[in-house]
Amino acid sequence: MDRPPRLGISSSRREFRLVLTTMKRVTQMHAMTTLAFDTHAAVKALKEVGFEEAQAEAVVTTVGDAMTGNVATKADVTELRTATEQAIADLRAATAEQFSILYRHLWIMAIGIVGFTAGLTVALVQLIQ
Repeated sequence: MDRPPRLGISSSRREFRLVLTTMKRVTQMHAMTTLAFDTHAAVKALKEVGFEEAQAEAVVTTVGDAMTGNVATKADVTELRTATEQAIADLRAATAEQFSILYRHLWIMAIGIVGFTAGLTVALVQLIQ
């Protein structure tokens, strides 16, 4: 009599690959952010290759929990990319506006310095004469 496989280990590599392939087949993408996982089909596939009911359920529960955890979908990544690109564009616009203001202030300061220097020069010339 064959011993049943331990949790997560099938009796042969070929059978384990079969289980993984079957689990991939029953896992499919729905909507944009929802992962569907046919747990019954996965448990059934694991039992067919020698897992006991409790072992099969434990494996499927673990895989299901891992799949529904913090998983980013393509839609999530696209949304994040769009938000990041918009934030970068906003920062560039704000930076350009700040540079424009700074440039204007530098010109005002330069005109003031030139005016002050001219006034000081005129005053010194009048004082000397």
